[in-house]
Amino acid sequence: MKEKYISFWRHSLEHSKKLEFYDLKVFKDEFFTSDYLSQLRNFNERRNLVKFRVSNHKLMIELG
Repeated sequence: MKEKYISFWRHSLEHSKKLEFYDLKVFKDEFFTSDYLSQLRNFNERRNLVKFRVSNHKLMIELG
C-alpha cells in the first residue's frame, strides 16, 4: 500500500497543473517524515505548518 501511495505521490508531482511553473528539483523527492515535524510539540502548529507546506491553506494571495 505504501509503495502504491508513493507512486501516486510522484505521479502527482510530475503532472500537477499548480506546479508546472516550478522547478521540481526544489521539492522533496523522497517520501519520509521531515525532521521539523518532530520539533513541533503543539499539534495545531504542526498541522498548520504541514497545510502550508503542501499548499492546503486559504491564504488570500492564492484565493485572489
